[in-house]
Amino acid sequence: MQALEEQDFDSRVMDASVPALVVFTADWCAPCQWLKPYLEEIASMAGSRALVFSVDADRSPRLSERYEVASLPTVILIEAGREVDRSLGIEPDRLRSWVASLTCPEGGTSGGPDPKDTPR
Repeated sequence: MQALEEQDFDSRVMDASVPALVVFTADWCAPCQWLKPYLEEIASMAGSRALVFSVDADRSPRLSERYEVASLPTVILIEAGREVDRSLGIEPDRLRSWVASLTCPEGGTSGGPDPKDTPR
């Protein structure tokens, strides 16, 4: 997962040749910290077929406003420069399924951890 500054957003996300998961987070956000290991796993699963970025909502207020981020963590899936899905809170299974659909075109699974082992 790569940290992303507001000024780099358009060039790195909107112009990307692959889908991007953009995670809005903050240092003080406990659920964001809980989600971090799952996001690292998801970034590893994605490989070169998707990008995973972390945006500090406090340091990027215009970007948070642009995407109407009202709660943290918020994860936005962006493909071809437009938002296609959004996850609020801690939903690692949902994020894994996004990445699996991007990396396994046959609709198979990626071989990652069993979703039943994920705390809610």
